[in-house]
Amino acid sequence: MTQKHVIVVGAGIVGAMTAFRLATDGARVTLVDAQPAPGRGVSAASFGWITCAAGDPDIAAAEYERRLRAIGDYASLDRHFGGRLCVPVRGALLWGDDAADTRDWARRHEDRGSDVRLVDAAEIARMEPLLAAPPPLAAWFPRERTIDVSQACALLVQAAREAGAAIMLGQPVLGIETKGARASGVRLATGVIAADGVVVAAGATVRRWSRS
Repeated sequence: MTQKHVIVVGAGIVGAMTAFRLATDGARVTLVDAQPAPGRGVSAASFGWITCAAGDPDIAAAEYERRLRAIGDYASLDRHFGGRLCVPVRGALLWGDDAADTRDWARRHEDRGSDVRLVDAAEIARMEPLLAAPPPLAAWFPRERTIDVSQACALLVQAAREAGAAIMLGQPVLGIETKGARASGVRLATGVIAADGVVVAAGATVRRWSRS
């Protein structure tokens, strides 16, 4: 079977993850980014919080379940990388304007499947000793994760490279090549790279590329 060639445009968290997965699944991958290092665009401004707790507990069930799965997926990927992907400290503390508000927030998330428990001021102070005035009550979400996004992008891109991906940094994409209705490659200042498919993951820097 002919090995498919996929070009991934953008080495932020989405592009880096895509390139890593495709390369480890056996595709021929070329990852292209305009920046000189991974994770320097939109991803660099991300807080890196893998969370359900900070979001609306009343969103559609399928979306809430997707976010829960993402927490588990990051935990699994962190184990794959020997604990180097996620920040070592786990969990998240949240609280509302008062204890009733905090209890309501915790209950609504628990009803949707989140692992959450209430903790008092003494336990909060042990968890976060730098808080000047711990609230009387907080909701503790122990499964939540955080990543240093730029560091995670670099780790994923290196793993993609080790799996055989070609990494082209500092190479702005000037346009998407097409054949009929399908993307057939990308145009760089140095020429055209042909491919069987193109994944565009270049965040807010994407503009209306010309088609040729």
